[in-house]
Amino acid sequence: MDRPRTRYARSGELAIAYQVHGSGDRDLVLNSGVASNLETVWDIPEAARFFERLGGFARVIRFDRRDTGLSDPIRDDLTLEAHADDALAVIDAAGSEQPVLMGSLDGARSLALLAATRPKRVGRLIAISPGRKASPPPRSSSSSRWSRPSLSSSTTRTQICSPLGPRLGG
Repeated sequence: MDRPRTRYARSGELAIAYQVHGSGDRDLVLNSGVASNLETVWDIPEAARFFERLGGFARVIRFDRRDTGLSDPIRDDLTLEAHADDALAVIDAAGSEQPVLMGSLDGARSLALLAATRPKRVGRLIAISPGRKASPPPRSSSSSRWSRPSLSSSTTRTQICSPLGPRLGG
């Protein structure tokens, strides 16, 4: 596969680098939440294979977050809200209507914020290891607010993975 062309979306005063490749019934926006570089990641065979597989059934939209990779550097607004605004700017620039959002770590948190604040712009959300930004409970606390929610794993898998189908496996 030829490497996709890098383009830039405007998010306020910043240029946010993004790439689009693949085709399919759904748009899939990827946000890893860690330092990345859209162009050099294609030199990693495992990453290239993963992106190619995703592009076999979805139009994949990937971007470098502000202050990483090919996007503009900035030091003062690295909030989840700013990252959510950047993702929306990329979605708009790519001409996507209601993409599936898939993110990991901080990327999952900023995409979850986008999904929560702009639900009509999002088809589905896939959050991988989003963690939570909260202080740990005090050692003497037995407060139930720190307990884990009880979720049926089969229901959760169905809700999260059904938009993409079984094509990610094997």
